[in-house]
Amino acid sequence: TVRHAYPVDGDMTEVLNHILETPPVRPDSIRAARRDEAGGTTISAPIGHEVETIVLKALAKERERRYQAAGELARDLRHFLAGEPIDAKRDSHWYILKKTIRRYRAAASAAAIIFAVVLGSAVALGVMYHRQSLLLEEVTRQQQLATDAEARASERFEDVRKLARSFIFELNPMISRLPGSTRAQAFIVEKALDYLDRLAAVGEMSQELKNDISAAYFTIGDIQFDPDEDSLGQPAASLESYHKGLKLLTELTGPEPTDMAYLNTHWLVNVRMSKIYASTGQLDEARQHEQRAIDVAERMHALDPTDSRASSNLGYVRGLQANRLRSQRQFDEALAMYKEAAVLEATADKEPLSDHRRHGIAQKHGEIGQVLTQLGRTEDALVEYRKSLDGLAGLVEDHPHNARFLNDLAICHERVSFLLQALDRPEEALEHLKTSAGLSESLLRVESRNLPARANYMSAQCRLGEIHLALGDATAAQTC
Repeated sequence: TVRHAYPVDGDMTEVLNHILETPPVRPDSIRAARRDEAGGTTISAPIGHEVETIVLKALAKERERRYQAAGELARDLRHFLAGEPIDAKRDSHWYILKKTIRRYRAAASAAAIIFAVVLGSAVALGVMYHRQSLLLEEVTRQQQLATDAEARASERFEDVRKLARSFIFELNPMISRLPGSTRAQAFIVEKALDYLDRLAAVGEMSQELKNDISAAYFTIGDIQFDPDEDSLGQPAASLESYHKGLKLLTELTGPEPTDMAYLNTHWLVNVRMSKIYASTGQLDEARQHEQRAIDVAERMHALDPTDSRASSNLGYVRGLQANRLRSQRQFDEALAMYKEAAVLEATADKEPLSDHRRHGIAQKHGEIGQVLTQLGRTEDALVEYRKSLDGLAGLVEDHPHNARFLNDLAICHERVSFLLQALDRPEEALEHLKTSAGLSESLLRVESRNLPARANYMSAQCRLGEIHLALGDATAAQTC
């Protein structure tokens, strides 16, 4: 061979230590040099595994692993040469590993520690990752459940909201004009206020919801008190509802909106609040809201003179200004203002007039009739009152159960009778008074708390008695 089985460099002590402790070089790594007779070079021929096994057993450090006698070594060599199985066995991988660890104990210990740390870290990271994955799955599941629950809650809320809208905005208008509807309206108010107050207390809400809640408060305020028609007779509660709705509306639109729909709502709210304050004797507050309504109406008309709402609203506030002038006994100025209001009301709609516009025009004719009466122009006043009668009669014909139209028609008949009596036409006056009393009496049969109807009925009865006496019919006068 060209190499030794052990390192032989150094002094004798080192050589002996290598022989005693260092494993021999594996024969497979030692090559026998042979001369290639044809080319004159050397080549290395590998040593077979069986020869290597025999050599390594002969050089084994442990006595029990070596051949116990030269005969055993010779027997394995003969087996090998004869091509028979040898008795020597190659060292197992486990044995080689143990021997290596024993030889390099310090390095092996360090490697084992590093391996243990790496393995432990890997296991810990694996456990943490698994737990994190489970936690993430749970969080995702909870988020999905929350999303589903929110969607279901939102869907249920929309259902409830639609029901409430129908309950407040659709059901009440169907019954509000009907005689005998007071108890039903009281029920609507009680349930609706509880619902609205709980919604308003939530704080954050969408613009659409805020608009719905404010509109609902205004509707409830109308049911609680309306000085122009039958209501629950609760002015303080009505003002409270209006203030709640106005607060939400202002938050929604700002103090000076430019949108015509929002401007129209501001106008209507201030008009109604002015009328409620005036009916309870709070005149300063009434004038403040009246002036706000005038300002909004003029602003609407300036923004778009062709808008029907702007024309109608301006016509209405011109009527309010005419009322103020009349109260100050400026009758000519009031008459001019009433006529302007009537023109604005009549031209507000290009299409056939709505019931609201028809009612407004009829009222304006009646108000013009009042001013003409105060100016002593009785015949002209009668003409205007008859126009008012025609308009109101048409509304009652179309809506025979509308309490407000019926009340206004009864009042107009009584005023016409007053003018006819002043013109010395008592028979005609008597017929109008009878019609007025009959209209009010029919309302009181089904709506005993209708105060305007009761006042109209009592006034008509008194006037009937006066006319019967003037006609010399004392018996008829006693029945009034």
